[in-house]
Amino acid sequence: MANYLSYWTLKNAHHDYDGGHDFSAAWNSRYNKVKSGDVIWLVTVEDERLILLGSGIAQEDAVPQSQVKNHPFFQKAKGLEWATEWEPESSWEKYWIIIKNPKPLSWIDITSLSSQLRFESKSNPLMYENPAKWGNALQTLRTLTPESAQLLQARLLGGTVPVEIAETLETPYGAGFGDPISNREVEKAAIDFVTTHYSTLGWKVTSKEREKCGYDLLCENNQEIHHVEVKGVKGSIESVILTKNEVSYLDRPESFVCLVTSALSSPKLTSYSGEEFKKHFKLEPYAFMAAKVLTQSE
Repeated sequence: MANYLSYWTLKNAHHDYDGGHDFSAAWNSRYNKVKSGDVIWLVTVEDERLILLGSGIAQEDAVPQSQVKNHPFFQKAKGLEWATEWEPESSWEKYWIIIKNPKPLSWIDITSLSSQLRFESKSNPLMYENPAKWGNALQTLRTLTPESAQLLQARLLGGTVPVEIAETLETPYGAGFGDPISNREVEKAAIDFVTTHYSTLGWKVTSKEREKCGYDLLCENNQEIHHVEVKGVKGSIESVILTKNEVSYLDRPESFVCLVTSALSSPKLTSYSGEEFKKHFKLEPYAFMAAKVLTQSE
């Protein structure tokens, strides 16, 4: 199963999103490599912002335009009409993908994730191109790494996420998105790795995990003190969830965040002071607590 990032022009994206259309089918001259079970992630670019439109699983291998007239999907009501009215823009044959259990499109700004996306080609044009040129840079159908697909999936959690897509992906890439058992394994591995790191350097390490005080480890070395919040990530992308208490603690001079990527396989530690963490990471609301405001009559 492959995950493909597919670009739609802004005009087509608005046409389908504003019209309330489902992502049921699409065509592209580069869809010829799409196979049954592959996942297509749709994006567009608006005002130098990267917009995630949604995703869908290919119901079958890509269908060549030459086979559209005899295909059951396109013979349904209005299906054949809008599929055959398109004319190829070049001598290349276009290919159609049909989406299993189509869902309505979303409109989610994922500009903050643009530099974190990784592709099997080992390059990310979104990291280097001027945002104004992103549309051209994304014309090629690019294969996302599993972790990048999981990153996009996490951003879709606030909207409509096809259950079948979640089932085809591995445990999400970052801290807090996996199942409880996996999360605990990653957290423990990260804590152990950071504890060993500090201990090897001669620091005294005391666990503060049970105290819920805004950090996990109290690390002391003579007069120097680090209050260390440890974040473990199963994959290689540095993206984690922080509680309100942990975020407020970043302002203290003794605050440090130790981020351990690939915690269960080949752990790599990156340490940030609280100030450095706020400088290098964009903090965005992930969830809200809603409490009903009671009136006097209640």
